[in-house]
Amino acid sequence: MLLHDKLKKVPVYSKQELLLYIHDQEASTTIQIVTNSGQVHKGIVLNINDVKDEGYVLMLQCIDYNQKITNSALHIAIRKIESIEFLEDQNILGVLSKGTVFESKVYEVSGKLQVKKALQKFSDIIFETSNVRVGVPNIIFPTDGKQLNRVLQLTELLQNIILNILKEEDAHISWKSNYDSMAFVESDKLKIIKSDNTMEIHFPFTDLELPEIPIEETTSQILAVL
Repeated sequence: MLLHDKLKKVPVYSKQELLLYIHDQEASTTIQIVTNSGQVHKGIVLNINDVKDEGYVLMLQCIDYNQKITNSALHIAIRKIESIEFLEDQNILGVLSKGTVFESKVYEVSGKLQVKKALQKFSDIIFETSNVRVGVPNIIFPTDGKQLNRVLQLTELLQNIILNILKEEDAHISWKSNYDSMAFVESDKLKIIKSDNTMEIHFPFTDLELPEIPIEETTSQILAVL
């Protein structure tokens, strides 16, 4: 589906809602604003707050004509902003939908053997790094090469998430006491459960239209079952 077709389905949010969403994101987003007086400013959202007698106020760190960040900052009430432009090199769809719609990732084609090797590597690296046996994750392999590639990439992502968790001593001890195997289970949403000595990670592993596994939420759910 083309970008303009997806944009037709995005709800219309107020300038305030969009700026608050941008402010809450970890990655900086460059925007261009036009004021009611016709002045144009480009910059990065520093802060946005409700100020007495002014309503919501935007603090924008300005960018010059050479696309370099300056030490200048613009303080402007949102009600004085005529329009906001989201630039072509940004995730326009993600911003305008406040993260509910995204551009689908383009996956390569992988083979079943590649994924099997990645799953074995997943187990080996975690054991070599943390001395914790998680086993080779059990999974029902899809037949589509792009779906296999998504599984491969998600395996690598989960490997990094788990290694970070196991750096914490309490988590390390709990994992060794409670689990010795894992399973990746195809599901419509993220859910992590304990099934005897197996940690089951339920996720849409093969749905190419959905985002990859969220790191913070996955970390939180794993810690909840340790």
